Amino acid sequence: MTETFLTPAEVAKLLKVDVETVYTLAQQHKLRGVKLRGQWRFVDSDVRHWLQRQVEKSHTPGVAP
Repeated sequence: MTETFLTPAEVAKLLKVDVETVYTLAQQHKLRGVKLRGQWRFVDSDVRHWLQRQVEKSHTPGVAP
């Protein structure tokens, strides 16, 4: 299986957030990514899985996202 890698700008567009938010989430280890030669890259399926978990948390009573 071949994974698709995303740039921070592509992740920001997918999540509909500012690119700085993507950098912050990655630096805080909340969003999994790798730094290759000083540039962040994210696996598409990881980002989509992370987003799904955030949606699930927001729909669970008593659990903060």
